[in-house]
Amino acid sequence: MGTHTARRSPPCNRLLGAAAAALLLGPAQPAAAQQLEGELNRARQEGLFKVPVGKPIRTDSRVLGKFGGRTVLEIDSPNPGGNMGKIMLEDLDGGIWYLETRQDKAVRIDPATLTFTEHYLPKGSGPYSHAIDRKGVHWITAHGIEMLLEFDPKKGRVTSHTPPSFGFLIHINVNRTDDTVYFCQPGNNQIVSYRRGVGFKEFKIPTASAGPGRLDFDSKGNVWFPELYADKLARLDPRTGEFRSGNSP
Repeated sequence: MGTHTARRSPPCNRLLGAAAAALLLGPAQPAAAQQLEGELNRARQEGLFKVPVGKPIRTDSRVLGKFGGRTVLEIDSPNPGGNMGKIMLEDLDGGIWYLETRQDKAVRIDPATLTFTEHYLPKGSGPYSHAIDRKGVHWITAHGIEMLLEFDPKKGRVTSHTPPSFGFLIHINVNRTDDTVYFCQPGNNQIVSYRRGVGFKEFKIPTASAGPGRLDFDSKGNVWFPELYADKLARLDPRTGEFRSGNSP
């Protein structure tokens, strides 16, 4: 059952894979949160932070070939010594986003102009994985400081939320039917949810040392994830807190 509480890999010089596919061409926040400058002064610090935005950057690009009648481009990153996060996402306007973990940045690629715009997240946050809800808000795991970041690009701000317990906060996803956020905490063997106006809820995984990984949802709102250390696929029903799992091939 769940419990309630109220309250950087080798450098990547080029964007390939998901980036190339994405750029194929052809036919509750704290009530009294203080407005801070863009720096976390201590771990697990809650508050509201400004997010400065850089000027659009255009880098070199080259044609790799054709695929399905479309042109595939390779585009150089503006941060050749950076450390890209674990996933690239498309926002509600068609922009492509990724994270620079070591440099505390969220970066947007404009597919029309092939320019990069850097958003400077709070220093020391170490953004790792992210998901976008139906309002266009980005939910980011800052696993180095054990925080959940709520980043609103249109308002230029981040709200930091402190999970109930430590546990190496990593992979994240959001169920857009109700914008409930879910993330893994393999360090204390649990799945955690967060929803505005409700707060956090922890779900302890019955499999010992399961190693929960990337999350996704089915049409009924169940949460599916691999138990990486146990070679199992698991399902969580967040309404009842029930887990079911089975051995993978």
